[in-house]
Amino acid sequence: EVVKLQTENTRLRTAPVNRPTNPRPAEPVDEAREALKEVVKNQAIAKMKYSREWGIAFITFAQANGDRMPESFDQAAAYYPKDSLADSVNFATDAFEIVYRGLLKDIEKPAMTIIVRETVPAAKQWEPGFMRTYLFADGHTEVKTTLDGNFEQWEKERIVPVRQP
Repeated sequence: EVVKLQTENTRLRTAPVNRPTNPRPAEPVDEAREALKEVVKNQAIAKMKYSREWGIAFITFAQANGDRMPESFDQAAAYYPKDSLADSVNFATDAFEIVYRGLLKDIEKPAMTIIVRETVPAAKQWEPGFMRTYLFADGHTEVKTTLDGNFEQWEKERIVPVRQP
């Protein structure tokens, strides 16, 4: 029995290995895709943090100015958290736009109302679709994704027109 197993073992060790003539690459495409996905994810997190800090500035500005939201980022800049300035050097306020101007108290559903959005949606790059960062009136941020880059219907339900006196 032992001799039989040794003979089989020798045969298997010396037998030619049947390998494909054109082997597939060892998943470098997947690795690159995952790396890119991670970079974009980190950028999205950074944009959310940046937006959240502006949320603090906008709400603090409103509290100091009769509940009126700022008309521009420059108006609220003095209220932007100083300890976050170093983290925000890679972003410019022109990458975002204010979509609500009016009184903070007039917003009935702060957690459902967008006050600032990313100006231009970003391509996901690792798969089809687009992303856009939003700041809501309660100070939280979200990144919304769509396949076609059209956020209009979703925004329409969350952007409140300013009430006229």
